[in-house]
Amino acid sequence: MPSPAERLDDEGFSLIEVVIAMALVLSVMMSLTGFFVRSMIATSTQNQRNIAVELGDQGLEQVRAASVGSLLSGRSTTEVAAQWASPGRVDLSQTNADSDATAVVGATPLVALSRQQIVDNVPYTVKTFIGYCFRALAADATSAACTKAKTVATDVEMDRAAVAVSWTPGRGQTCAVAGGLCEYVVTTLLDPSTDAVFNTGN
Repeated sequence: MPSPAERLDDEGFSLIEVVIAMALVLSVMMSLTGFFVRSMIATSTQNQRNIAVELGDQGLEQVRAASVGSLLSGRSTTEVAAQWASPGRVDLSQTNADSDATAVVGATPLVALSRQQIVDNVPYTVKTFIGYCFRALAADATSAACTKAKTVATDVEMDRAAVAVSWTPGRGQTCAVAGGLCEYVVTTLLDPSTDAVFNTGN
């Protein structure tokens, strides 16, 4: 027959010890759940931004692929004016709007003013702004700003393209943009002059 001391050792955990252990496990699980949720939101946000960067780069490549004479083809003055009236985060303060004077409203432009693309069930709006500005001709002015008006008579005209990609953030995500939209903007300058043609026959 076991002694009283041996019987006490076989009693196991008391109810309060079990409750405390369960409370500790629950608190750890809750903190880990919050961590995983935040990690998933951060990963989703970064994914969406990466997609926006890719769409913006694609937009610029489309602009670069267009020939000098056809870049503005189909972009009516009325539609360009409406687009430039609501540029979002695109800074157009040093750019003049440009359009195809012969285009009518509703024409299909070579480079779309605005288009929608859905990636991973997220709709992205891609807007392409095309205008012109003036830059110093001096050879040492490689970093000179391209401004809205000529500073001197020798300033050269450059085309400026800006692609803005916007999307609505998912649940738990935020973007510091008016209207709650997330937006990515990329710009480039293009030389509108035609390429030199060399006579290689002689």
